[in-house]
Amino acid sequence: MVIITAMTLFTACGGYNHPAASELAELIISSQGLEEMSEASGEDIEILFKTEASELKQYCVKYSSRGAYADMVAILEAGDGKVGELEKLLSDYKNARYEDFKGYAPLEAEKVENGKVLVYDSYVILLIVPDVQSAEETVDSEFTK
Repeated sequence: MVIITAMTLFTACGGYNHPAASELAELIISSQGLEEMSEASGEDIEILFKTEASELKQYCVKYSSRGAYADMVAILEAGDGKVGELEKLLSDYKNARYEDFKGYAPLEAEKVENGKVLVYDSYVILLIVPDVQSAEETVDSEFTK
C-alpha cells in the first residue's frame, strides 16, 4: 500500500509546469532583446492561425510592429484534444510566413525557416526570433522548473 501511495504522489508531481502565457512571452521577448512588439487580439489569432481564440485556455501572441521583421512569439494553450491541430496550424503558419519573406527579405526568411514549433503538454509555442536555441532553452526552463 505504501508503494502504491508513493507511486501516485510521484506520478502526480510529474509533467510540466503551467506558466502564464503572457509572462512566458514577455520572458522570451526580453531575453531576445526584441523591441516594438505588438500583441494580437483574439480576433487576430483567429485570422492568423485559423483557430477560435475562445477554444483556447489561454494565449499570448506577440509580433514585430515593424512590417519588415518576422519576429513572433505565439503561446497557445489548447483546449481538450486540440494540441495536434494547433501544432499543425502553427507549422502551416510558419511555412506561409517563410514564403512571405523569402522573395524580399532573405535574412527574415532564414529566421522564419529556423523558427520552431514546440509542444509542452497542452501548450503549443511558435518561436520566430533571432536566437531560437536560446529561446527554446528559456521555454524549457520555465516548463521544467
